[in-house]
Amino acid sequence: MSNKNVEELEDLADDPDLDDDRFLEEYRKKRIQELTEKSRKVRFGSVVPITGSDFIREVSQAPADVWVVVHLYKEGNQDCEMLGRCLDELATKYSGTKFVKIVATDCIKDYPDLNLPTLLVYNSTNVKATLVGLQHYGGRRCTP
Repeated sequence: MSNKNVEELEDLADDPDLDDDRFLEEYRKKRIQELTEKSRKVRFGSVVPITGSDFIREVSQAPADVWVVVHLYKEGNQDCEMLGRCLDELATKYSGTKFVKIVATDCIKDYPDLNLPTLLVYNSTNVKATLVGLQHYGGRRCTP
């Protein structure tokens, strides 16, 4: 339409094939498609605790279009709690990304506390990043 001159636009306005009902129907279909796309992206919105038996289903077998952030933690560990608060905020902000948390030793047998907290970032069944400790986030100065 933007490349039409005034006369061509007037001719189109007089065209009985371009009625309001057809325009509204096309607009409605487009809007439904937009809302459907948006609802697909807003799937998660919180950090979900999982167990070792859930890991394959929730993380490794997640759909290819889903990024999964896995927080390996230990109850009572201050660094894990600090990172956990940050992840709670991120999960609500980035609701298209799946955030899960799992006790480190439930995920990896004998995982050393020295490596906590650890984040694993998965996509398409592969680990895309491994972030060990708080130094990636400013150390103990990191805040939610």
